[in-house]
Amino acid sequence: MRRPSVARFTAVAAVLGIAAGIAGALFAQALARGFQTELSGRLLANTPHITVFRKDGLTVNLSGDLVAGVRGLENVDEAEPASTLSGIIIGGGGPEYVSIHSRVGEDDVNSGEVELVLGIELAERLGPSREMELVVLDAAGIPQTHKVRVTGTFSTGLFEYDATWARASQANFARLTGDAEFRPTMINVTLVEVFAAEGTAAEIRSMVGDDFRVITWEETNRPLFAALNLERKAALAVIGLIVLISALNITTTLALLVNERRGDIAVLRTVGASTRALSLVFVIEGLVLGAAGASLGIAAGLAGIAAANYWELISLDREVNLISSVPLIWSAADVAVLAVAAFVIALAASAYPALRAARLKPMENLRIG
Repeated sequence: MRRPSVARFTAVAAVLGIAAGIAGALFAQALARGFQTELSGRLLANTPHITVFRKDGLTVNLSGDLVAGVRGLENVDEAEPASTLSGIIIGGGGPEYVSIHSRVGEDDVNSGEVELVLGIELAERLGPSREMELVVLDAAGIPQTHKVRVTGTFSTGLFEYDATWARASQANFARLTGDAEFRPTMINVTLVEVFAAEGTAAEIRSMVGDDFRVITWEETNRPLFAALNLERKAALAVIGLIVLISALNITTTLALLVNERRGDIAVLRTVGASTRALSLVFVIEGLVLGAAGASLGIAAGLAGIAAANYWELISLDREVNLISSVPLIWSAADVAVLAVAAFVIALAASAYPALRAARLKPMENLRIG
């Protein structure tokens, strides 16, 4: 018998629905992985992997072996005394908030001006002038104005940092705080293996005692990555609903076929076909629909990922997001999981029609036919 047009339509809808769901899930996973990888890579390149500071907010005493002890740990690549200071910098483009970070380096401390290196976005906002004014609060909370000279710019690839950060050598930083020498408020630690940060942090905690707090990069950015994971789960939940609706189309298609071919099924039963064999026919047809949808979806998803990466289609507003573009990164594990998921869903969707075909009574359906 010819397959009814309704069954053909539902079969095509089922295949396309599964394909859309699989392609969407693959694309969403690649986008989430690419965003998280790009963001974490830039964060790790520009922020300390572990930060050590006093709980009371006082400066860190470097007279002992604290820094040397931290540097001696196996997973530590570098440990540097550091400090930060907030202020208002005034240039040709108007006043802007600035967060000044100390850095290791030698500047000309003999000149009458403090030398700063500005984030590239901040420098563009302030204008082309190299001579500016910086207002910071001293230890007593009194505003102090300093003449500063911009000696260069830097780019981290993260808009928030490039738009608010400035860097000063330790000697220039001391001039801003009014100290005779640089007085650090923290120790910034860079690790060899960044994903072993918690273990290294535990070693540092046992070394520095209860007067210090030790924070890893994972703790600092936990809310950000938790939000990213929540967004990915929400996207996958919506895509999962699309796939489930497509699975219902498989059930509908096979149920229509069972109804239209009940006479053929009755004939096969009377000539000795087993209920198991009849059920298997519809299960296999359901799996074929699922496999077709999964194959089409995986191909479409991978093609979409390749096109998005080649033409850099995924771009973000730099003033809203930390980064301006996102590479899509897919994995073979994602493809395998989605293929297995499509197989399981198709198998489950085929169960009811297959069971219905097995339970048809031959004599009744022959009389109807």
